[in-house]
Amino acid sequence: MSGLNVAECLGKLFYIILISIPAFILGIAGMFFNAMLAIGLNGDLFNADFVSTAWVVVRDLSNIFFIFILLYIAFQTILGLGGHGGGPKKMIAQVIIMALLINFSMFFTKVIIDSSNILALIFYNKIDIETKITDTDKTKDTRSYIPVIDPAKTGVQDKDLSGGMVSAFDPTRMLSEDFFEKAKNNTQGFKPTAMGAAAFIGGSALAGSVVPIIGTTTGAVVGLGAYTVKSIVGYFFPSDEVPQSLMLGIIVLSGLIMSFAAYAFFISGLSFLGRLVELWILMIFAPFAFMSSIVPKLSHIEGIGWEQWLKRLLSISFMAPIFMFFMYLIFKLVDSKIFASLSDRAFKDQGTIEALVLLMLPALAILILLNKATGYAKKGGGKLGEMALGAAKIVGGAAGGVALGLTATAGRATLGRAGGAIAKSEWAKGLETFEGGNMVTRALTQFAGARIRDTGKAFGTGSLDVRGIKIAGQSLASATGLKLGEAQKGGFEQTRKEQVESRQKRAKELEVGEDEELKQELNELEEQKQGLLREVSHDIEQLDNRIKVWRERASDAARAVRGGFGGNNSSVFDNTLGRLLTNTEVAGRSETNLEELKAHRNAIKDGRDFNPTNASAINPGQVGVVQNYSTRTRVGGVATGASINDLEDTLIPEAHHNIEIEDRRRKWAFADATQGALGQTVRMIFKAGEHSVGGAREAAHKIRMEAKLDSGEKTH
Repeated sequence: MSGLNVAECLGKLFYIILISIPAFILGIAGMFFNAMLAIGLNGDLFNADFVSTAWVVVRDLSNIFFIFILLYIAFQTILGLGGHGGGPKKMIAQVIIMALLINFSMFFTKVIIDSSNILALIFYNKIDIETKITDTDKTKDTRSYIPVIDPAKTGVQDKDLSGGMVSAFDPTRMLSEDFFEKAKNNTQGFKPTAMGAAAFIGGSALAGSVVPIIGTTTGAVVGLGAYTVKSIVGYFFPSDEVPQSLMLGIIVLSGLIMSFAAYAFFISGLSFLGRLVELWILMIFAPFAFMSSIVPKLSHIEGIGWEQWLKRLLSISFMAPIFMFFMYLIFKLVDSKIFASLSDRAFKDQGTIEALVLLMLPALAILILLNKATGYAKKGGGKLGEMALGAAKIVGGAAGGVALGLTATAGRATLGRAGGAIAKSEWAKGLETFEGGNMVTRALTQFAGARIRDTGKAFGTGSLDVRGIKIAGQSLASATGLKLGEAQKGGFEQTRKEQVESRQKRAKELEVGEDEELKQELNELEEQKQGLLREVSHDIEQLDNRIKVWRERASDAARAVRGGFGGNNSSVFDNTLGRLLTNTEVAGRSETNLEELKAHRNAIKDGRDFNPTNASAINPGQVGVVQNYSTRTRVGGVATGASINDLEDTLIPEAHHNIEIEDRRRKWAFADATQGALGQTVRMIFKAGEHSVGGAREAAHKIRMEAKLDSGEKTH
């Protein structure tokens, strides 16, 4: 960007995409077109040795068929199956005639091909390519041309037909010094435009967003001020610069004309190449076609049967003279100079836009005729021509799709970025909610702010991909017939949203994985815990059941004691005493038993041996018998020697904590890199300018806060 002017940056970018590249392709397509026409009209190519050799093989095979046909006629005669219409005698006569003609099939085929080529050469030779052009010294000179194909080898003088046509409507003439001199004179003075303002404001906002010290809002304000100053200065001191909006329009228009001309030249050249190969094949299979004419079932064989063979031979051969007639017509139109006065007026009397229209008329007239000729060439290119054209459409569509995709990417990276920044800027929001001044000033300021934000949002959310534009219900791909690919969805704001989510997902991928040491340590501890629980789970389950029973008894007895019924008998019978226990006795014994059971349970989970002493809490047979649990602290070969409680209360939570600390460290480091200047610069390059600085800050914050994705999926 020069002077924070995004329009100038776009002008240079569009010049490369829409002028430099199409001009290079047009040059190649033009030379290919010239060469294919000269080769396709060369009669010597149809006398190639491989054609004669292959023709002899097909002729000999066709002669063998006559033997079978004669046998067929003999059986018909013997069996009396001659039928009507002359019968076997007529068929024998036809066989004899075709047996003689089949040896002259090459000659008859060449007569048709040579006739068409001679007719095409009549028009070709009548075309005068001495087209005059104007050089920088304002003098008339003839355009020099070096033939692509050596005339001594082809027998046809290679003419620069493509150069003659292009020079007649030369789209680069709109980029000439004379034209821009006129454009400067017509655009001097105080003539502010919406695009000019948007270019200054958007470019400054973009520059400010890249440089954190300046900021988007300050950049947009500086751009508005710069544009205002430029307009005021332009009023008193008129500039001789060509408006960038006009420059972009000329570039796009010139690029479209050159692209279509290149397409027409390339398709026509391919069609002539397909015609040459197709005629070779028709010549080789001529004997079979002649032979099949007397056998109805064989005459209908696709491509080489008599009916289709003859139709294809005539249509493909005479494609050349029809095409060359259109070429002759085009050059007669060029020589008539009927557009010369329009072109002169374009540089003398008309305004800039009118001049562009007048300069387009010759191009449109010539390209329409060329497109008509190209249509006949495509039809006459034969099956091989259709295959070549299909491949050309795929390649051309892919190339066009890439070019349009890159253009849309550039647009989103510049206009989309600037538009989104302006729409979200504090400055634009301040204009839309302005409360100062009188009622008229306030209303105008708020209206202007709303429109600025609407425009910014349109650029920020639009894909800027022309492949998505519908013309009369058809997409660009449908209108051109090229497979240009799908239009990109969403604009710079959508790109920012996707990049934020992409950074969040990337951060989640950095979490400690299953194969890492920290995770393996946690898995080992959890496996050890499950191994210990498997050994003592039955004991713990029984103790839990008894704890539940005695807790319920303790609760019931406590309520009875609080109600004044402590001396009353309960429902608990003591076998040793031989009576029911009172509620007070049950309450005391329940507390004692609960403590005994809990101590037993804790001993199991602590990995300690336990000696039950209370017969009422457990089975009487276990009283005084030491329960050995200390040997159950090493399971599965794990050498930690930890108990279940050690694992549950300390080791496993600590392992989880270590993983969380490492996850958080990695995410914060990734967030810092995401927001860092170096990381943003790298992503700006790899994202072709579509990387969002604001999106990087947003992504870094969401990563640190472990926020959810918009889809609702957690990132932690």
